[in-house]
Amino acid sequence: MLFRITPSRAVWALTLIVCIWFYGKYGREAYNFYGDALGYYMYLPATFIYHNHTSIERLPKDRGIRPFIHGYAAQIGNGQRGPKGFVLNQYTYGPALMEAPFFFAAHAWERLSGGLANGFSDAYRNAITVSTVFYGILGLWITYRVLRRRYGHEAASLTTALLLLGTNLFWFMLHQQGMAHVPLFFLFALLLWLTMKVYEGGNWRHFAALGLTAGLITVIRPVDGLCVFIPVLYVAGKPFLQTKLQFIKDHWVAILLAACCFLAPVIPQLLYWKWLTGYSVYDSYGPHQGFDFMHPAILKGLFGASNGWLFYTPMMVLAIAGLAMFRRMGPFTIAIPLFLALYVWGVYSWYLPNYPNGLGSRPMVDVYAVLALPLAAFIQWVSQRSIAIKLVATFHVIGFVSINIVYACRQSTGAIWSEDSKYGYNFRMLFKSKPDYNDLVLWDTGIPQPDARQLSALLPGSCATLEVIANDPHFLADSTGATVFRMVRGEEYAPVAVTSDLDSPGGVETRWIRCSGRFRTEDPEYDIYQNHLMVLQLRRGDSIIAWHGVRINNKTGLLEQPPTGGEAGLFRFRHGITGKVAYFVPLPEGALPGDMLRLDVWNISRKPIEISALCLEAFK
Repeated sequence: MLFRITPSRAVWALTLIVCIWFYGKYGREAYNFYGDALGYYMYLPATFIYHNHTSIERLPKDRGIRPFIHGYAAQIGNGQRGPKGFVLNQYTYGPALMEAPFFFAAHAWERLSGGLANGFSDAYRNAITVSTVFYGILGLWITYRVLRRRYGHEAASLTTALLLLGTNLFWFMLHQQGMAHVPLFFLFALLLWLTMKVYEGGNWRHFAALGLTAGLITVIRPVDGLCVFIPVLYVAGKPFLQTKLQFIKDHWVAILLAACCFLAPVIPQLLYWKWLTGYSVYDSYGPHQGFDFMHPAILKGLFGASNGWLFYTPMMVLAIAGLAMFRRMGPFTIAIPLFLALYVWGVYSWYLPNYPNGLGSRPMVDVYAVLALPLAAFIQWVSQRSIAIKLVATFHVIGFVSINIVYACRQSTGAIWSEDSKYGYNFRMLFKSKPDYNDLVLWDTGIPQPDARQLSALLPGSCATLEVIANDPHFLADSTGATVFRMVRGEEYAPVAVTSDLDSPGGVETRWIRCSGRFRTEDPEYDIYQNHLMVLQLRRGDSIIAWHGVRINNKTGLLEQPPTGGEAGLFRFRHGITGKVAYFVPLPEGALPGDMLRLDVWNISRKPIEISALCLEAFK
């Protein structure tokens, strides 16, 4: 036969089909010029088109640049100015350096075709997409080459395919392009390959390339500079220390060359900081964004519902299991476990260990080439076990791949938002493509809603009294004559609230509190981080014992008219509709007579909202 179907070819054929399907359905229209991706990219138009590093926050108004990009550019320095008064790009230039060849191709195309050539048109956006896919494919190929040397063709092929289908590398390659993590995945794979080459008698070019690769990794994300431990701790022979000292003695000139090449990509960043701040090393993220190495949030970073690594990428549980088979990792036996321990400690010491703007824990994407070795060790171990163990492992692998792809599909349609989610909500969305009203409440509160038909009210509900107050523009009558309290733009807290104490008859028998209100929002544009909230607090004196809030904007009217055709959604803001919003909260354990319940509205967005009812009811 000219073409023989082997297990590895079948796996890669399936992988290709899934990738083409996902990109065609979900990834093709994704917009990558936002957030961190745009921050990294801004160095390119600033350097080669606008020459505006000293005013990078300002873009010309007459070049056809989208208003959204103007708005983001104004915030690129995180609202801070350096000692010289300039706004700095808080991101490092490394990703832009990796994207540069593709940027130049897009710029040439725009100039030759008479396009806008403004640095932000679709040609440039497509160039960044191509660059991400290019580095992803190249990283997978190099990873396969590294693995094949120790584990053989079949194990290497399966491991590499699982890195793509079973992890959030899939998301960042095919949907959210332009982030730093896919180029870093490629560079870590190259670092592994070059480490093996220099210890196997490589020439000066391999040493230079190794130093340059480690320098690029470091300038892209400084915490990833821990990568130097991989070549330093590579086991080239036994005894380890004696062999290492002999290697340094024999290759000290080449090692010095590698050190110089390491500095080559770092120096431009130092010069940029020196130029704009007067300091060669400068914290462009400011005092409120940083690391606390004494208090890393490792459990939250690994298992949290908010972008926890293993919660969204359970495939990597198998890689962790493979770490126990350290002897199967050969010369990387010492380097990989130590590097990963330091890396996990470092990245989850960041002030936001959930790393917003992505799917799952995005800094772990950087080191998937490193994790490929213990993953391949586990797969090789399974291949040598009984048929029962193989079947159990296969079942788990299929499940882990399915979870990863389902989450990617749900995130792309807005059915989940991994940086702000709950365990129960995500579990439910594994088995349904669109949320209903109770799912939206579960997303906000983490509390599954009870069946109201099985509850009985203790007492008549307590509602806020709304009466038109003369000469107060906040109070008005709607079309039915009912009184409405209207918060105007800029107001954060409504004076309208309803309270109830647990001293009332049956108060401590309460098992469920029902919070409800009628609202109307006006503005169609909302920041996803700033919605109107209906908030229930359990207070004891001046202390808040419990706090539960639900978003109003995505729920108004859904109780009166159940959603059809995808009307319910995390980010489907229902402006211009008057409707009821309600949710149940269990009375917290430990609630005491004398405690006070308070229901009010928190207008985080400071945009107009009308309140026509606000009520508390107790149920058992």
